[in-house]
Amino acid sequence: MGNVSEAQSRIEQAKESGSKELNLQGLGLKQEDLKQLLPAINKIEGLRTLNLSQNKLTELPSEIKELPKLTRLDLSANQLTKLPITTTFKLKRTVDSLDLSKNPLSLDTMNSLQSARESGQVQMDMDKKDTMLLELYREGHTTVKERLETLYGDEAESKMNALASLDPGSFINEEGGEMTAQKVVADLLEKVPFDPTKSAQTYQQAAKDLLDNALSPNLRDEEKKETLQIMAISLGNCPTPVKKFLLQSHIGKHPDDKELLPLIASLAIEENIVKKLSGQLAKDERIEQVQGLVNSLFLEGAETNDHNKIPIAGERDRLPSTTQYVDYAFKKVTEPLVTAFAEMCCKTDDQGQLIKEGNNYQLDQSKVNAIVEPYKAGLGIVNEREKLLTRYDSEIQEHILDNDLIEHYEHEEVSAAIDTRSQKDELRRQLSNTSDSEVQAVFDDYLTQQKETLTRLGDKYNEPTSSETQHTNPLAAMTVALNSDKKSKEAPKRSESPTSVISLQQPKAKSVKI
Repeated sequence: MGNVSEAQSRIEQAKESGSKELNLQGLGLKQEDLKQLLPAINKIEGLRTLNLSQNKLTELPSEIKELPKLTRLDLSANQLTKLPITTTFKLKRTVDSLDLSKNPLSLDTMNSLQSARESGQVQMDMDKKDTMLLELYREGHTTVKERLETLYGDEAESKMNALASLDPGSFINEEGGEMTAQKVVADLLEKVPFDPTKSAQTYQQAAKDLLDNALSPNLRDEEKKETLQIMAISLGNCPTPVKKFLLQSHIGKHPDDKELLPLIASLAIEENIVKKLSGQLAKDERIEQVQGLVNSLFLEGAETNDHNKIPIAGERDRLPSTTQYVDYAFKKVTEPLVTAFAEMCCKTDDQGQLIKEGNNYQLDQSKVNAIVEPYKAGLGIVNEREKLLTRYDSEIQEHILDNDLIEHYEHEEVSAAIDTRSQKDELRRQLSNTSDSEVQAVFDDYLTQQKETLTRLGDKYNEPTSSETQHTNPLAAMTVALNSDKKSKEAPKRSESPTSVISLQQPKAKSVKI
């Protein structure tokens, strides 16, 4: 409790002397003390100036607005964060000078008083940091200060000052728009999950690592620019691209963190939903629907939730929900989404019909792996199976070119044979269902089979006409057959005779399997 007795004494002196000023500075008064004193203060006839500076006020009693002739109110050097709206409105109409300097005012309060500050009616401390935060607040970025305090604790003030001083130019976001460095950081922070889950802590640590680089006093502006530009590119119209970017950044620093794998799997599934089922997602309920689908696969106990329309049986890693409204998200999943998502992740029979045991769909881990593994590879996590798939892609592409099949893609069998994406999906499915000891053998068999198909189709569609055969230069044909590697072979010399030009178009000799 403050020195109320001294305050009462000063009030009585002001009454007796008829003074228009009352000085209650530095008495350690709190809001309850002031509320107790206000009836007596209100009896000082014609009071114009009230000095309440250097006290311990964290709130301002609403009764203070009842001082009818007050024109100057000094509240500096207290602990005020906000003023009641009605009090603010009344004071702005009646008081000529309101001193709120040296108070930790909220951005909301500073924003409501900004016009009065610009006119000189209100005094507030507004350093470069406060000006930046207020500008971001007015653009809708209301959580920057709070989130930096969560990440940095006692160091948040210095980080905010560093951010306010950062001016290495503008940055281009994913949509081609220009952003200031402060806007880049604000956008990033707003898309970082700040819930108490383990996955959110991973994102927060990754964001902190990036900000440490961008705000470091030891880095050159060019290095800061590079970090901020990378951050800007990751900013889409939803949190998913930011999550992927942060996860990739975290993996770069902690490549052996196995606890990330379930989180990576959930992000891969989420991204696949957005890509493959976007046409079935409602515009206004898209986020809830996506979370409902993801939760049906990863949320502990999802199978027994009465609102979940896709109960899935099968062993897999579990994660907490990223939305607080679990039941609401489940309810927003439509029947077409149920079928499409179940087909994406669950087992089907030979006719493509979904398999159910009781009410539960059956998890198809190979389908899930086919979604998750490419996503992991994009993050830089490549297992032996994905390395084989990369090798498959390289060898098959070369074989397609060697057999001159691109120009014959209009034929259905050629089109299927050069569809490497579908082949990789099938090979990934086979490899995911194969034990580690058998993976190489399965891969070799599949690769050999596809190469033989390409060779057969190359012979079929590049077969020479009878007239070409009659004019073939035997020596040139032999040269082509013996030199199968076209890239490393030096082209044979052509004679002036048209027969030698035709002979160079002969198909490659078939490989003989022994």
